[in-house]
Amino acid sequence: MANLMNRSLGELGDEWKWWVQGRFGMFIHWGLYALLDRHHPMRDNTEFQEKNKNRDIRKYREYLHAQTKELLTKFGPVDYIFFDFSYPGENGKGRDDWQSEKLLKMARQLQPHILVNDRLDLNDVPGGWDFKTPEQFMVRERVEVDGKPVLWGTCQTFSGSWGYHRDESEWKSTEQRFENCQRLRKRQKVVWLR
Repeated sequence: MANLMNRSLGELGDEWKWWVQGRFGMFIHWGLYALLDRHHPMRDNTEFQEKNKNRDIRKYREYLHAQTKELLTKFGPVDYIFFDFSYPGENGKGRDDWQSEKLLKMARQLQPHILVNDRLDLNDVPGGWDFKTPEQFMVRERVEVDGKPVLWGTCQTFSGSWGYHRDESEWKSTEQRFENCQRLRKRQKVVWLR
């Protein structure tokens, strides 16, 4: 599938095993962040997309499901998976494009204890998510759905960008990042830092 995914946990060496198995004694959980494969030719390549206006999303979906299966079977227990690719609408992709219900079912079969975030476009499906994921703002009150508190974890970046950007100029100060973590720690919730 992809560079790292072509090797099993045993083949990755002691350094990788330390991250996966160590868990640092307590409360650190091993999870996966799964977004569209940025190296796949069907991802954000406008020239390729123009040439292939009638491309078949089923081919990419098959690739996505196979890659997810590989990640959930080769690397031992996975505590959570953070899917980050549903944006339904005219120019987006949603649950039907990804076969999100099938993907979720597979994840739960392969890793029965796994927690799954709310980005499969299954917010209206019972059991379609385990935790909410507000991003880039400080949650001031508990997160609720239908008046009931739910598990949540916030997504914060070190800068203004979600990924590497060579010319990034909007870096958050160490003090700001520390203060954000302290505020969230008081609420005893998960923080994903990127």
